[in-house]
Amino acid sequence: LVLGLPVPLLRDEAVARPVLESLRARLVREHQFQVNGRPFSFAVSAVRAAAQPVGAWADWALDSEGRWAHRAAQTALVAVLDVGFNTLDLYGIRGGRLEPRLVGGDKVGVRRLLDLAAPGEPYHEADERVRAGKVPDSALATWLSEVVGTAERVWNGARLDLLLVVGGGAVLLRERADAFRQAFRTEVVIPNDPIAANARGLWKWGQTVRW
Repeated sequence: LVLGLPVPLLRDEAVARPVLESLRARLVREHQFQVNGRPFSFAVSAVRAAAQPVGAWADWALDSEGRWAHRAAQTALVAVLDVGFNTLDLYGIRGGRLEPRLVGGDKVGVRRLLDLAAPGEPYHEADERVRAGKVPDSALATWLSEVVGTAERVWNGARLDLLLVVGGGAVLLRERADAFRQAFRTEVVIPNDPIAANARGLWKWGQTVRW
């Protein structure tokens, strides 16, 4: 089992080690559960940790059997733009390893768009408005500008080979990918299911690990 953990946690070994040991103690065993009354079970024999954004990279770089899916995947400098509810997380990855100088982000996730689209409105109502496509063009333009601006500050001067846009907010950016192409002069890929990209990629990454 490969777990995606936050980058700051993995950077501090003194903190990461006891967390991983605790997770191993809980997870390495046989798990039994039911779905719609039907019994299922699976066994976890080992646990490894990887930086969460490596999952998005691996989803693009590897096929379902853990083999390289792209000729340039081992050497390409891939930027991952992960748009969550509260935050925008930015990473640079080459060959499955983080480039520390290209890691950053800000609190300009989807919540920021909801604040712009419906100031003072409860988030569940504002979210329904966004999902229905009833968002003022001005709010979308401002939010997109903030997202692109944050990415430009973090990746300033980097020659990116590819930009992956993932996370729940990626769905809202699919029709606005040209803004990223123009800003970074590189190919932009938004997976068909960007919300599950990290989980899918970590599963693929697990196929390559020597347990």
